Amino acid sequence: MKDVGVGACTHEYRGHRGNLVYVNDLNIMIAESIANPLIRKHLTFLPEDTPDTLQELYQGEKWAKEVNARLLTSCVVVGGKQYFVDEVIRLKSGRYCLVSRWFMRSGTVHCCAYAVQWNEQLRGFVIDQRQGITVPIQDFELNGPALEAKAPSAYLIKGECIDLAGILTQTPEEWRPISSLRQSCKGRRVVTVPIVLYADDTSGNRSKKWNKHQSFLMTLAEGLPNKLQQQEFCIQFLGTTNVGSVLELLEGVVTQILDAWKEPVIAYDGLTGEEIVFRPLPLLFEGDNPMQSEFCSIGGLASLKFCRVCKVGAASKADEETEEHIHHFMTCGNPRHPLETLASLQKSLAIAADPTLPKNQVDQERTATGVKDSFTSFFIDQLLQLRKDFHGSNEELEAEICNVLDAHGKQQFQHNPAFQLLGLNFDFHRDTPFEILHGILLGFTKYLWRDNVKRLSPAQKALAVRRLDSLNVSGFQTSRFSGSQLIDYAHSLVGKDFKIIMQIALFALDGILDDTFLSIWVALGRLGSLVWRPKVTGKDEYLKDLEAAIAFFLDSTAFLTTQWFNKRKFHLLVHLTDNVRRFGVPINYATEKFESYNGISRLRSVFSNHQAPGVDIAASFSGYDRVRHIFSGGFWKDKVTGEWVCASSKVRAIMHDQSYHQMLGLTLPPAWSQPNTSTRKIPGLSFF
Repeated sequence: MKDVGVGACTHEYRGHRGNLVYVNDLNIMIAESIANPLIRKHLTFLPEDTPDTLQELYQGEKWAKEVNARLLTSCVVVGGKQYFVDEVIRLKSGRYCLVSRWFMRSGTVHCCAYAVQWNEQLRGFVIDQRQGITVPIQDFELNGPALEAKAPSAYLIKGECIDLAGILTQTPEEWRPISSLRQSCKGRRVVTVPIVLYADDTSGNRSKKWNKHQSFLMTLAEGLPNKLQQQEFCIQFLGTTNVGSVLELLEGVVTQILDAWKEPVIAYDGLTGEEIVFRPLPLLFEGDNPMQSEFCSIGGLASLKFCRVCKVGAASKADEETEEHIHHFMTCGNPRHPLETLASLQKSLAIAADPTLPKNQVDQERTATGVKDSFTSFFIDQLLQLRKDFHGSNEELEAEICNVLDAHGKQQFQHNPAFQLLGLNFDFHRDTPFEILHGILLGFTKYLWRDNVKRLSPAQKALAVRRLDSLNVSGFQTSRFSGSQLIDYAHSLVGKDFKIIMQIALFALDGILDDTFLSIWVALGRLGSLVWRPKVTGKDEYLKDLEAAIAFFLDSTAFLTTQWFNKRKFHLLVHLTDNVRRFGVPINYATEKFESYNGISRLRSVFSNHQAPGVDIAASFSGYDRVRHIFSGGFWKDKVTGEWVCASSKVRAIMHDQSYHQMLGLTLPPAWSQPNTSTRKIPGLSFF
């Protein structure tokens, strides 16, 4: 197991294109968050079962139901006893069960388990998969070690189980009362830390001259309330590059995640004062549409098969105008699967590596599937160029192609590094949710507002300005806006302006434009009221309302003109309902919090040495991370004594200064200074 220090060290990686990229250690950042009492008191490591409520990421189905139970938090502590997944426990009723998953319900920890029955013929216990039971922690009596100590041989579970059909079947392993994970971690609790990844390109200059920097950021999803996730204090900088691609940065990020699963990381629990072991689990990936398409190895919105989630799309440009395509455009198509995407990339690479096949088959494969990424394209372009420039026999060309492939490693690693996360139940096609900032505000609202303003005469514009200026905006929690600014500078507005426009445009344009346009604003306003809802009660009803609102908006848009559907973002909206079901309300995965962090990254670029900005910016953020951790009361291991220590009270007193809160990005100090009064705080559990 791996110990960590204070301050995220910067690691160097050489990307698939040969570029050097630098990524700060995300495992150290996670360990610091757990070791910081200021953050730790707001964290939990278990999903929550809320049948009728949706609010936070930990209430979505992805974390609660879809992820393999062995990848989730493996241990809870009840009355000083540790209970692990895949261990047999005895209940107070005298029954036995095999724990498969932990979760929260109504403020209490429960486990999903299988009943364990005694089989007289086998002289041992067998697992009955027909009897899936839910048990609260209050019903626990004895854990695995206690059972084994009581009668070592009697509690051996035979390598058989009763399947769902009631048939006794042989399984490849035997279960003992004690989990192997308990033994390898030497009594430490084992938790899984879900994380949210984000990537974006931003300029490294203050001026309008574009200086492209690809950046990776991260925030914790482990029960941290959305209100706190929005703060800069909770956003972690991973790395940036102005020479490499975002997938080269992803190579380093994926390497660190997988390393932590090979060798779990030790952290200090700032709440309980004990060492724990954690493993990071990527929950979802955020970004704008081009970045998410790149992450999913999809050609993007300009492709015929443009959707990163499903296989909707036309066979040709001419087919996009047909009624059948428009119908499919407004519905979810057959879902994509990462293994199918991988097979398509491998097929394209195989075509490029085969001198007997025409080169245009690569483009045909990409057109037919929409599968393409910069990672594999780099190798494909090399092979196609080699075939073009080579003069010799096919046998000699095949030998040269093999040399090129061998120079870059084995073929299975010549693809998007996101494929390496499949073993962690990360389906990047479904785990890149629709983003409401770029989709609704900088998408639909911007398109509609600019189109409508363009249609207004000078007299109509003046009337609209007067109406806007006369509106009561006290409910918007914002300063009064200028109607003339919204009209005259329609092409220079930003997301917060369009959020206001989405709510008031109907009143400003009523009677000026015909009902066809106004019906779209009605539909968009209805959709916005559902999307920006911070908490949902009545989950099933909300999902039905959201699906109906999406259909109403798309129908209203299509009734005006289907040419707007050339903007492929309209189709991506149909997947929002599934995103809400799996990740909670849409504001959980809105990118405003990350977009605002771009300004900080830009300043670090401006004040870097401009020689190697990737490593210089990463080192700067590492220093910032170290200062933030020390002054906010975080613990670290003393290299001399081996003890976990924190700064003195005199050093930590700086946190009483509100100006320092602002420097650290703590914009809501009361939320941090108050004790955690959430219903998720569990009496009797030492780590909540």
